[in-house]
Amino acid sequence: MEDDLSSFLIVDDHALLRSGLARMLKASFPDVFIEEAGNADEAILLVETSTWDVMLLDIGLPGRSGLEVLQEVQRIQPLLPVLVLTGLADDAVAIRAFEAGAMGYLTKGCAEDDLTTAVRKVLEGGRYLTASLAEKLVINLNRQNIYTNSEPSPELKGRLFDVLLRLGQGDTVKAIATDMSLSVKTVSTYRTRILERLHLKSNSDIVRYCLMRGLA
Repeated sequence: MEDDLSSFLIVDDHALLRSGLARMLKASFPDVFIEEAGNADEAILLVETSTWDVMLLDIGLPGRSGLEVLQEVQRIQPLLPVLVLTGLADDAVAIRAFEAGAMGYLTKGCAEDDLTTAVRKVLEGGRYLTASLAEKLVINLNRQNIYTNSEPSPELKGRLFDVLLRLGQGDTVKAIATDMSLSVKTVSTYRTRILERLHLKSNSDIVRYCLMRGLA
């Protein structure tokens, strides 16, 4: 794969992390062209205007979440393989990422060899996840099968999850409403549901929750 000229798109809101990833990737793929995006809007614009071989995507982006970006990528370039690289080692979020179209899932604490292996894997059309995460996914799916006809899972999905990410980053209800084109009342309702489902009491609790899970 190193002999082919490839183009990678790194999407993460931390410039230092982006540059570090770029250096590591260029060490294994010397001829690669790498572009960077710091938020969802920049990423989507680059996907709309250029063709990429692989996208490395963080979930906890400012504005729209990485999962929303992933859905947009599926619409614009459905064949573009997306490797989710996040600080969150959570099987529930990994399942959501794969359901949204991700081809791989890595945590930011992974070894450099794991990153290179994952990129090669998705470039070849395969899927990549670590053995430990694969085991968690199997356990999670087995539990879902067991409780299919039982009580619904308290897992946050869709807009609730997106609002959780924004609150975890310290954004106000008004700012979230503006960025997501929702009313303040709707976002406030989402916030109330989040607090109830996660058994939390305040925005500070939400921030701590997200930090502990690598979402912020």
